[in-house]
Amino acid sequence: MSLYKNAIKYGYSNTRTKAMESKLIDTSTMRSIADAKDVDSILSILFQTDYNAAITKFGGLEISPLMLDFAVSENMTERINKLAQITPKSDQHIIKKLTARWDLNNVKLVLEAMDRKKPFESIERYIISSSEFNPSLLREVMKYDNIEDAITRLMRNKHYRPMLAKALVSYKKTGNVLDAMATLDIEHYKDLGDLVAELGKDKSVELLKMDIDMRNMITLLRAKRKMLKFSDVSNNLIENGNMSKRELLRIYTIASDVTSFVLRSKSFDLKDASEIYNQNGQLLTFEISMRNQIFNQSLKLLKTSVLSLGALVDYIYLKEIEVFTLRALIKSKEYGLSKEDIQKLVVWNL
Repeated sequence: MSLYKNAIKYGYSNTRTKAMESKLIDTSTMRSIADAKDVDSILSILFQTDYNAAITKFGGLEISPLMLDFAVSENMTERINKLAQITPKSDQHIIKKLTARWDLNNVKLVLEAMDRKKPFESIERYIISSSEFNPSLLREVMKYDNIEDAITRLMRNKHYRPMLAKALVSYKKTGNVLDAMATLDIEHYKDLGDLVAELGKDKSVELLKMDIDMRNMITLLRAKRKMLKFSDVSNNLIENGNMSKRELLRIYTIASDVTSFVLRSKSFDLKDASEIYNQNGQLLTFEISMRNQIFNQSLKLLKTSVLSLGALVDYIYLKEIEVFTLRALIKSKEYGLSKEDIQKLVVWNL
């Protein structure tokens, strides 16, 4: 596409996205939040950021930690919905597939809560509202007596009906809600794999491939820890990442344990993470390291993504990681965790 056509297509959306990007929390502010002594101190800092309006809506400086979670979700909802609105029509299906993770996360929250016999109020603060699954609908769904009926009700949504139908089949086979949730994850990442093929040489493909690689690595890390065969989990791996299934098979087969496996990854540098893992034994260490590398790549691409879809894609990843980190830091202050403990939970290099 010529520069002129790009300017016509992406000029408005990129300008608005850059404005939204300028309101993301910067590294120094996130460090201040990490160093804050309590939730009230975090609140004072957030009140000077893009979260001001949402915090005001849910109580201002007198907001409770519970309502602060609502405020974070509210801000996320507004920004992602705004991004969808400013996306050129021809690309809206792409953004829809990328942001589907929050719709599906809402569904997974509902299914898990129902499985644990928890009320809607136990998950309400984490709901990212959308035109597909808003809080009122999800509250209604949770009134059903069983998970099968809940999924069937959600299947009235035409956009997500195929995914939910597969999740329902998985649940009926085993009666395990985790299988239904895993199916939703797999179907979402298959969509991302399809986007990689569709977008071709667009810069945003780099992030999608890294996201797929991370998903595949997490699947295989869990399998390696349980000493499973590659064939036991190969059907859950996603195509079109940087590492092919053949390459993943090769390094998985020759690796004797988790550490030797991750050190052979060509998509992520997990050397430092492996040293930490050898001390704490937590697979989350690798996920955080991979997310941090995706975050850094998002920042890098956002600076060079001009008049392209890439600027919108980069923003999605940056906003997701920002919210993930904020929630981890807020919880850490609620539970009195040390800075060392916090470092194990957050993506940012603080």
